[in-house]
Amino acid sequence: MTEAPDPPQPIAAVLADVDGTLVTSAKVVTTRAMEAIEQLHQRGVLFAITSGRPPRGMRMLVHPLEMHGPMAAFNGGIIVQPDMTIADELPIPADVAPAVIDVIRAHGLYPWIYRGTEWYVTDPDAPHAVVRANPAPSADPRSPAGG
Repeated sequence: MTEAPDPPQPIAAVLADVDGTLVTSAKVVTTRAMEAIEQLHQRGVLFAITSGRPPRGMRMLVHPLEMHGPMAAFNGGIIVQPDMTIADELPIPADVAPAVIDVIRAHGLYPWIYRGTEWYVTDPDAPHAVVRANPAPSADPRSPAGG
């Protein structure tokens, strides 16, 4: 005799990426996405978002998506609540950061420094830097602590 399969477990949470998933290339949240999220809320399913964006770049989504739970910004490097308070973060130790920046530069890349809820760049002419980030906070761009 074959045993009946276990009933499917209810979905407890849904985690969605922001750009290209919830937000169109025109930076618009579609009505369809908002309706789907509302259905999740009605069913008691936790809805959370994640993005490479800094927290302030996710603030525009809090009201339209009725965010109540945590949001992962900076590719998961920091978790913030809808009011932008920091719930958790994974910082690189200050004494290690200069060596990491040197390695990034040695590969011809532009270091971005995330500190708290802010995003800093070491080259204001780097791709994406002008619109989205702040200049590095010190004369030594390798110093994420602000010199």
